[in-house]
Amino acid sequence: MRASRLFGAAAAAVVLMGSFSAFAKEELVSPNAWRDSEIDYEHTFSAYSLDKSAQPTYQPYYAHRLYLMPFWHFNDFFLVKARLVFEQELTDTADTSTTYKHEVTLSDLSIDTSFAGVTEPYSGIKFKGGIRWLFPTSKASQAQTMRVGIGPGVAVERVFPLLEGLTIGYSARMMFYVNKYRTAQNDSPWVSCGNDTDLAGCSQFVQSGSRNPWGELRHGPDIKLGIIPKLNFEVMFTMTNDYLYSLDGPTVLGDDKDVRVRYSQWLLATLSYDVTDYVGVSLGVSTMYGDLQPDGTYRTPFINRLSQVYVSLSILIDPTLTKAQ
Repeated sequence: MRASRLFGAAAAAVVLMGSFSAFAKEELVSPNAWRDSEIDYEHTFSAYSLDKSAQPTYQPYYAHRLYLMPFWHFNDFFLVKARLVFEQELTDTADTSTTYKHEVTLSDLSIDTSFAGVTEPYSGIKFKGGIRWLFPTSKASQAQTMRVGIGPGVAVERVFPLLEGLTIGYSARMMFYVNKYRTAQNDSPWVSCGNDTDLAGCSQFVQSGSRNPWGELRHGPDIKLGIIPKLNFEVMFTMTNDYLYSLDGPTVLGDDKDVRVRYSQWLLATLSYDVTDYVGVSLGVSTMYGDLQPDGTYRTPFINRLSQVYVSLSILIDPTLTKAQ
């Protein structure tokens, strides 16, 4: 909570610092509309897989992922980008969310309509923004009966002349979700509703359990450092607040202590190297975790049982096609 307020205040201060002067246009050099389009192939494993004594039971996790990230630039300022991830776990952990072993799963499809950004000439601060559309192609979102997610976002960043360039930024996005029900869907209904689950009095037997969020606030800093030519380091820390639907009906025992907001964090640290103009490799650590463990205690930040180590190969479409011609 304190960290969220601190970073929020810092972001507001940065925005106010750069809001008193005129803006300068950004210049983009590549003429191709699909520039920045990328395909990534990644292998990842849980950090605790390296230590059999880290947990009471040894359950190594290993998976591979394919990221599809097309871009389309309408002009120097307006662009649309999409993101879809295919994942397949190659191990068989007990807490897997798949229906069967080695199932290929999809992430949600996100489409961003973005403003490339303008730079305030006196402070050097760049301002960017856009709207994200989220569609429920993942099983998790389908189980939550999500129809669509819509989220405006803003970001500020500043480049400093350190080594090959140091970029410090801060971004924030508020997502609003449209759900059919306020709770996640059961794996199987308690009773049969025929072909109409909206039948009066029947939905209570189909929907129950964990409440869905109606909104989600994500914000946090992002630091990028060019160490030497082609070698870059990036660390990103994102704080997430999920705002849950309120409880309906008469008050029952325990409702006064009901949690209305879920808090979680995501740390991503990546070391990347540009092998060529169109191929890059990365090594990193990703940790996405909720504040509390099942026993109610706070998780150890940064490195915990949810931390994953990954190695990825990135291919830029524009220079790859140019090279192939």
